[in-house]
Amino acid sequence: GFNHTLQSAYARAVHAYFNHLRNLKRLDVVKANLQRDTLLLDLAQERFKLKVATKLDLTRAEVRLAEDERDWLQCTTQVNQSELALRRVLNLNLDAPLDVQLLDAQAVKPYTIPEISMKQLMAARPDYQEAQYELQKLQTERKSATFEQLPTLNAFGNAGYADTDLFQSGQQKEWVIGLRMDLPLFEGGRIQANKLKTDSKVRSQRYRIQDMEESVGAEFRNYCEQIQSRYKQIPIMQKKLELATQELDLAVERFKSGVADNRDVVDAQVSLANTQEELVDTVYLYNLSRIDLARVQGNMKSILSEYQL
Repeated sequence: GFNHTLQSAYARAVHAYFNHLRNLKRLDVVKANLQRDTLLLDLAQERFKLKVATKLDLTRAEVRLAEDERDWLQCTTQVNQSELALRRVLNLNLDAPLDVQLLDAQAVKPYTIPEISMKQLMAARPDYQEAQYELQKLQTERKSATFEQLPTLNAFGNAGYADTDLFQSGQQKEWVIGLRMDLPLFEGGRIQANKLKTDSKVRSQRYRIQDMEESVGAEFRNYCEQIQSRYKQIPIMQKKLELATQELDLAVERFKSGVADNRDVVDAQVSLANTQEELVDTVYLYNLSRIDLARVQGNMKSILSEYQL
């Protein structure tokens, strides 16, 4: 029905929005990688000129910077594609301004699981309401099929002018009234078939509603646990990012002091970049869980209102 289609459209819009946010954050990660690896290359060149670094150190830094430049091009393309997809789902002109709130991991707030009964949960879903309406319709058809086996009594009447000769002027007023009773003596097979048919439809619809209730209940519990788990993963990834940053700082100090080559620096750079990507994906998955939970509750519009879409 219309409401179910509307909820699906809301879900597509929010999903496109979060996907674009993720790509923008990834672009920031690649930009930071470019800045760090440019400094690493400058450091390697400086150390190479001073004869305290090898050609291999310089080559490692150049390879790393080349990989960043490739990632920048790929990520820029993804941002453009996700922006076009978002504009399309929001029906925005290509030249219209698009204000996107960049979600930072620190700004993500825990989602409060609503205390809601199964009856309230199902009542808020448009597809469940449509299924209940269809059941009522089928039950009405079942009653109609039962009434077909009962006799029917009809009253009729007529009044006008009548004459025994055609086209003569001696008409007289006449009237007639009566009652007619219809007994379905020879339609028992058809009536019974209609009853069995409507009974089957009613049972099928009841099973469908029962299956929907069980499925929605299981999904709701699953997404409640999932959203809590994914939210708890965010501070873990933040701690990992902090440690990866410290690891890079220590590796750079070791390289500057000549204790080691820049292999540890390159490895630390890769580890830091991967951790930043993981944090972005963790926040993205948390937001996807919010979409899933709102969809199960039939309340996608709440997320749209939160981000003013």
